[in-house]
Amino acid sequence: MTEELVEQQHGTVLVLRLNRPEARNALNAALVDGLGRAVTDAENDPRIRAVVLTATGDRVFCAGMDLREFADGGAGHASDEGMAGFARLSKGELTVPVIGAASGTAVGGGFELLLGCDLIVASENARFGLPEVKRGLYPPNASLDLGTRTSPSRSHSK
Repeated sequence: MTEELVEQQHGTVLVLRLNRPEARNALNAALVDGLGRAVTDAENDPRIRAVVLTATGDRVFCAGMDLREFADGGAGHASDEGMAGFARLSKGELTVPVIGAASGTAVGGGFELLLGCDLIVASENARFGLPEVKRGLYPPNASLDLGTRTSPSRSHSK
């Protein structure tokens, strides 16, 4: 667990909470690594039956990529294991069900992260968007795969 990601287990449910409210829960290398490792561990733990992905604060779920870290040349690097787990999470390829719980804005990579969930529970204050399109860009991750995505097999036994 890193301070950027808070993990709490409640029975058979693992709650993962993005915890960078001062940066609008933006995805930096440490958070990407922590998320990727946590979901991989959850898949490998037969006691975990579901993952809930949420965030600290009620105004912003996730603002996407941490642009300050990116502009600084990427202050940190996620491990190969973390990147692989994060990629599978954002593409909806995990073998454990993932529930996204958004009480605030999710844009860019934050919205794409929610699109990788099996179910999204959103408050009436939640807003979603892909600001890349306003700049003539396309979103690089999960949002492009929605038409071709197949459901992963669920391998956890009861």
